[in-house]
Amino acid sequence: MTTLSGPPRRARAPRRALPRVLAVDDEPLLLAAIVPALRSVAEVHTALGGRAGLELLAQAGPFAVVISDMRMPKMDGVEFLTRAREMEPDAVRIMLTGQTDQDSAVAAINSGGVFRFLVKPCPTPVLRATVAEALEEHERIRDHRGQARRAIAASVRALARAVDAKDPSTNLHSERVANVAEQIAVALGWSPEATADVRDAGLVHDVGKIGIPDHILLKASRLTPEEFERVKTHAPVGALIVSEFMTEAQVSWVRGHHERHDGAGYPDGLVGDDVPEGARILALADAWDVMRTGRPYAEALSVQQALGECIGHAGRQFCPVTVEALVSVVRRGRLDPPHTEPGAP
Repeated sequence: MTTLSGPPRRARAPRRALPRVLAVDDEPLLLAAIVPALRSVAEVHTALGGRAGLELLAQAGPFAVVISDMRMPKMDGVEFLTRAREMEPDAVRIMLTGQTDQDSAVAAINSGGVFRFLVKPCPTPVLRATVAEALEEHERIRDHRGQARRAIAASVRALARAVDAKDPSTNLHSERVANVAEQIAVALGWSPEATADVRDAGLVHDVGKIGIPDHILLKASRLTPEEFERVKTHAPVGALIVSEFMTEAQVSWVRGHHERHDGAGYPDGLVGDDVPEGARILALADAWDVMRTGRPYAEALSVQQALGECIGHAGRQFCPVTVEALVSVVRRGRLDPPHTEPGAP
């Protein structure tokens, strides 16, 4: 028997997560009232007192909006919001108080960066409307910060390209390192987001060399011990530069891209699994490109020669798992040939 069915139902779009709000007060009944009042516009978390609020910020942040009572024992609202501002500068802060104390209001606005100041008891519609305005302000802050970070990132990438272009042997080095790092991350099963992050870090991994004098950076012969110590500073300097727009993990990858599996690297002498995984990827991608393109003091290697070097140094200079991933990438032909090709691979 044939049955007729209507048109297929459209899959429901996933519900967008509500923005997160933290409410801090020393009165449990007030906190209990805030949760249902804001349920339609935000996911509300509550903390009983300033200290508990700071702990929740540290453990469960970030939050888009932070609401605090003014008068609380042990830690008042001004102190709490001031410290909350240091921990989460992008969060929009709202102050509630049962007293219209002008001096306290001024202190809250100046020290805590308060967006709105509401007097208790605050009607639910007023509270809900104020929080909605605060959420809109938070979006504006994020958009502005994102634009600023993108502008900084573009400038730093241009700076990194300028560093690479100083020497014909390193021209486009960072782009090639980024490409190799991306392929290794894919082989390791990294998510698309994390893979994009390590690629972005690869594009600026050597930006700290902007502080290295050209007579050292472009030297055709081996460096002296003193010169090498100067070159080693590029890793922490680069990390400091990219910290303006990259995540904490990406900063650690840039800082650690010359660490070694055996602990003989720099700047921190990290060993084994203490080396961030992204740094292990960048270290191998960086060395691969140096071997494949050559330098004034060393001829370029073929694919098989370079692969042999990587395998031979697995467990010493390089993480063995990362080397295995590179081997699989090379064998699948996923790496573009470098600009300087030293013969058949």
